[in-house]
Amino acid sequence: MRWRQGRYEESYELCGPALELCRAAGDRLGESRAHNTLGNVCLRRHAYERADHHLEQALALSREIGNPVGEAYTLSSLGISHQRQGRHGAALDHHRRALALHRRLGNRRGEAGVLDLLGQVHRAQGRYEQARDQHRHALELYRELGGRSDEAAPLNGLGEAGRCLGDHDQAVACHRDALAVARELGDRAEEARAHEGLARVHHDRGRADVARDHAELALRLYADLGVPEAAAVEALLAELG
Repeated sequence: MRWRQGRYEESYELCGPALELCRAAGDRLGESRAHNTLGNVCLRRHAYERADHHLEQALALSREIGNPVGEAYTLSSLGISHQRQGRHGAALDHHRRALALHRRLGNRRGEAGVLDLLGQVHRAQGRYEQARDQHRHALELYRELGGRSDEAAPLNGLGEAGRCLGDHDQAVACHRDALAVARELGDRAEEARAHEGLARVHHDRGRADVARDHAELALRLYADLGVPEAAAVEALLAELG
């Protein structure tokens, strides 16, 4: 719950002592989970060196104790780190290994999550059609599995890919749907992402007033979350005047 609400500092502060307790007790599973959470919090803050340190520790521990589920999720987190640092080949490799593990385990929700992440890498590489296909497959799989808790991310991904392809109507529709899901679930990170996406689409369309409204909402959320994405929205607002 803390993670979905964007309470990253709380998560970090809780996991630090938990890590030490697990080490003292010889709880290797708990230790790997603590490292994984700490790594993901660092990812949200774009502290990539610290993130990679914790995630590599989590990965090694998961392999040592034979925890393929933990291994798969940590591989995905390392893939996110590689993508954000511009190492797209390494990102694809980590995500594909995670995907293979989830499929072997029959973890279809994990599979959907990795498909969405693959879409993000393809978009970063300028392969927008492939990105849209991966986000769409992720969304379809989540809907097949039931529940709306994971739909906001692929919806936002579809919106971002649609904008890159010049399909502004699709982009607006997907970001609006993502916004509704994120608000319903209290997922402030995806809510901010949806507002930013809508701001950028409306800016492309020359609707500065609407774009500014969404950008201001995105900035407020990002600032509250304390994440670096706020800087890009501040630059957008300066451009909008």
